[in-house]
Amino acid sequence: MRCGVSWDPYSTVESMTLILASGTVIDTAEPDAESRFAAAEPELARAFSICAQSSCGHRAGGAGGGEVRDQERHRLSPGALLDADTPLEIFRRLVVGSEGTLAFIAEAVMRTRPEPRHRTLAWLHFATIDDAVAHLPELVEAGARATELMVAAALIASAYQMPGTPEYWKELPPGSAR
Repeated sequence: MRCGVSWDPYSTVESMTLILASGTVIDTAEPDAESRFAAAEPELARAFSICAQSSCGHRAGGAGGGEVRDQERHRLSPGALLDADTPLEIFRRLVVGSEGTLAFIAEAVMRTRPEPRHRTLAWLHFATIDDAVAHLPELVEAGARATELMVAAALIASAYQMPGTPEYWKELPPGSAR
């Protein structure tokens, strides 16, 4: 697993072809996708329409303003109610990360980014998980494009179970993280 600090799947999905449990197939890239979604799944569309029109999204300029929106984005997971304005767009954003529980993704069109010619990798050790998490903003500010948290317990277990892992992993402080 690698956790992107930007350009994650949630922010790079342009469109999807979804198959809902009811059998409804929606291609979110089609010009009439919103109206087709509303006709085929009226209860879902109505529920997300209420959220899109109410203050539950705290959109910038709406109830709560931009500051509340930014604060709420960090509390809500995912932030679909904050980042989308239409029923189908809210649903599409909820599907990302739902691991197939809301709809089957038959196709996804992603916005990609160019990778730099030269890249680096750093393996950092922190005394505790809290220390590792506390340094994340600094890593992002320094330009980290992805991060991964590995707890020592997993590395220690790997050292005993997987041939070829570094021997020193067996001696890591159990509460530490990399």
